[in-house]
Amino acid sequence: MKPIVLSHHARLKLEVLARHGLPVAEKAVVLTLRQPDRIEEGYRGRRVAQKRVSDMSCV
Repeated sequence: MKPIVLSHHARLKLEVLARHGLPVAEKAVVLTLRQPDRIEEGYRGRRVAQKRVSDMSCV
């Protein structure tokens, strides 16, 4: 399995989320990428991996 390396932009996004009271651990991001609950189609054919973290939130 290929290693997952978060980009600088992704790390900045995690910092922004934490400042807004929504901390997301890097481990949660990696787990979501490896074992998503669902995959949605995103902008220009990109795939968006999502994982439920509570009844009201997903990553």
